[in-house]
Amino acid sequence: MACPTDNTLQERFWKHVNKNGPIPVSCPELGPCWIWTGSANQSGYGQIGTSKGLQVVHRLHWTWRHGEIPPGKEVMHRCDTTRCVRLGHLFLGTHTDNMHDMMTKGRNNQPSGDAHYQRKLTRDDVETIRTLWSQGVPQTELAKRYSRKTNTISKIVNRKRWL
Repeated sequence: MACPTDNTLQERFWKHVNKNGPIPVSCPELGPCWIWTGSANQSGYGQIGTSKGLQVVHRLHWTWRHGEIPPGKEVMHRCDTTRCVRLGHLFLGTHTDNMHDMMTKGRNNQPSGDAHYQRKLTRDDVETIRTLWSQGVPQTELAKRYSRKTNTISKIVNRKRWL
C-alpha cells in the first residue's frame, strides 16, 4: 500500500472530510458518505492543491490506500456522490463502465430523441425510416429522402442512434 509522505497534505485532506454525510438511497448498506467540504471543480468533484497541482480528492484518497490507478481505469462512486471520498464507496472501472453506470442509474442529463435541441428527425421519421428499410428501400435512398448522410441512416436502422 502506498502512503503519502506529505503529512501536511494528509492533514489538510482530513480537515475537509465530513464523515457524517448522507446515506446513499441507492445503497444504504454502505453507510454514510464521507463528504469533501473543500473546493470542487466544475463537475462537482472535490479537489485539493498539491505539489503536483490540483488533484481530485477521491482519486487521491484511492491512491493513498491502493496505490496508483492502473492505466485505462477510473475511480467510480457506488454512491453516486461526487464529493464522497469514502473508500468503501469507491471502486475501479473503465470509462465505458463509468458511462454504462451513469446511463443505468439515470444520471445522464442529456436530452435525446425528440427532446434533443439539435434533432433533425422526429420519432415518426425514424420509425418510417426503419419500416422502409425493412421493406427493402436502400439506405442511400433513405438518406436522400431525409437529407441525411448514409452513415446517419445506417446508425438509425441498426439502432445505434434513436435507440
